[in-house]
Amino acid sequence: MAYMTAYQRKLQARNAEIVRLAKLKVPTKRIARLTGCSTSVVLNVKRANGIEADVTPPLTTEQLARAEVLLADGCSRAETARTLGVSKHQLRHAFPEAAWSTEDRVEAEHATGDRKHTAPVIAHSRRYRERARQERSDGAGGPFQ
Repeated sequence: MAYMTAYQRKLQARNAEIVRLAKLKVPTKRIARLTGCSTSVVLNVKRANGIEADVTPPLTTEQLARAEVLLADGCSRAETARTLGVSKHQLRHAFPEAAWSTEDRVEAEHATGDRKHTAPVIAHSRRYRERARQERSDGAGGPFQ
C-alpha cells in the first residue's frame, strides 16, 4: 500500500462515510450536512462508487389537480408547495405560467399591508426602522398605507 498523507486519509474516511450513508438511502443534502462537505462532493463520490443520485418522485395526478386549483385561487407556488408537501421546483416546472407578475405582487402587498411574503426582504438601517415605526404609531401613514 502506498504512503498516504493525513489529508488523504481524512478524505478517504469521509468518502467511505458518504458511501455508507448513501447505501442507507440518506438524502444527499443530509449527507452533505453530516459530513461537512457540499452536495456536489457527495454527488461526485456517489457517481464514482456507482450509486445512483436521489430521484424525486413525479407529482401525482391528484397533486397536479389540487395545485392547479390552489394556484388558480391566487396562492403562490411556495404556499402551494408547502400545502401539498412537494418542492417549489417541481411546481415551477409543472406550472411555468403560474409566476406572480410585479403587478400581482404590488396588488397583494397593498391588499394585505404585508410586504414580508409578497416582495424581497430589504434590510434597512435601525434609523429607518425606528422612523417607520414612529410614523405608524403617529398614524401619519406608513410605506404601505
